[in-house]
Amino acid sequence: MPRFTSPGLFLCSMILCGLISQGVVTAQEKKPGLPDPGIELDTDHTALVITDPQNDFLSEKGATWKLVGGNVTENNTVANIESLMKAAKKAGIPVFVSPHYYYPTDKGWKFEGALEAAMHAMGMFDRKGALTTEGFEGSGADWLKLYKPLIEDGETVIASPHKVYGPEANDLALQLRKRHIDKVILAGMSANLCVESHMRELIENGFEVAVVSDGTAAAQLPGLDGYKAAMTNFRFIASSVMTTKDAVAAMGKTKPSEPEGSGVAIGTTKREGDETPLPTPGLTVDLHHTAVVITDPQNDFLSEKGVTWKLVGRNVTENNTVANIESLMKAAKKAGIPVFVSPHYYYPTDKGWKFEGALEAAMHAMGMFDRKGALTTEGFEGSGADWLKLYKPLIEDGETVIASPHKVYGPEANDLALQLRKRHIDKVILAGMSANLCVEAHMRELIENGFEVAVVSDGTAAAQLPDLDGYESAMTNFRFIASAVVTTKEVTEAMGKAK
Repeated sequence: MPRFTSPGLFLCSMILCGLISQGVVTAQEKKPGLPDPGIELDTDHTALVITDPQNDFLSEKGATWKLVGGNVTENNTVANIESLMKAAKKAGIPVFVSPHYYYPTDKGWKFEGALEAAMHAMGMFDRKGALTTEGFEGSGADWLKLYKPLIEDGETVIASPHKVYGPEANDLALQLRKRHIDKVILAGMSANLCVESHMRELIENGFEVAVVSDGTAAAQLPGLDGYKAAMTNFRFIASSVMTTKDAVAAMGKTKPSEPEGSGVAIGTTKREGDETPLPTPGLTVDLHHTAVVITDPQNDFLSEKGVTWKLVGRNVTENNTVANIESLMKAAKKAGIPVFVSPHYYYPTDKGWKFEGALEAAMHAMGMFDRKGALTTEGFEGSGADWLKLYKPLIEDGETVIASPHKVYGPEANDLALQLRKRHIDKVILAGMSANLCVEAHMRELIENGFEVAVVSDGTAAAQLPDLDGYESAMTNFRFIASAVVTTKEVTEAMGKAK
């Protein structure tokens, strides 16, 4: 697998000594004392992403040509982007495009930054609507004509449009994740705007990103050199910065990734009593891309002295949840499958929230998961926020990854997904508390972010109130949404066989 590196000064001796034994080495003109981690390419987990390959940036008739044209011409950007797409397709590396469109309804925005105001004023990337192509052909929002055969070949994945600069509001990351892609070669327009924002957001979401320096360009104004600014930040942030020549050469040498052992499928057959017409996709457990995630393994849920025991205790006992969570963690550690915990804490400052849902109000009123602060453990030992005593040796072994706390139910506000992605994990075995709240919210968010998720039915439990059976509700939604719904026995056996 080719590996791009642009060595900083301190790496030069390592290379000369042969410590880096393979790959394509690309040196930059300036060699700041920064490491260059590089990126290993293969055809199974790598994609080429092009931002804004549209007329308004890349055509001499485009709305911004007077601003970017000089740099586009100097970098040979138009031809280089074409070369990148052709090389990727020849190598079997998928190509993704993240376009930029504005519809009439976007003109109703109440505020905008400097360049947003300029783009809207000049009608840049304007389309007549999301569901019409009237006037699109040849417009500033259309693809550069040179690229049309490559983009409209039925294989290039065209993401939904990004609206400001980054992919936060489109489906690019999901489209990549659903194909188990975690490495991106990035090019397109414009360097310090959409390319840089895509780089930053993809990296924050756990992708490895290499930027093609001459596969992009930017506006260069008096005292404001967008390209120079971007190149500085690419060097600070990206895994690698390379030229089109190097990227094309490396893509031509890529091969499928080497096998990493065999997995064991779980959840591919219907459980006893399951008469639904829904399929059972299942999930393959392996030692390289699978993790066990436990939500809220804390006293307030799982101890008989916890504040919710009267609500959840019967279901916890019925499901043997406490022992099953222990079995899952032990089996994972024995197999070499990493364990992650997503805890739930509330600090005094969280009491300043201005609104809350029904259960949030109840949790705050009863002091559930309360801690005295983010930087103190005073009063934590044995509290409702502390781990169940049975789990402490497993969680506090120096190997279990403890994510930052989630604050409502899902992992949207913590670093769980990033912690998983940084280890190239894309399959999650999910258990913990409580079934229809934090477990279900974690399942939903992880799936929306392109993870495969199997939920352990007896590794969780929920509150059961008159006419409000949280466990029954969760089990319904797990069956509709998860890749698999399995028992602790099924999972522990599969983990023991995984290679």
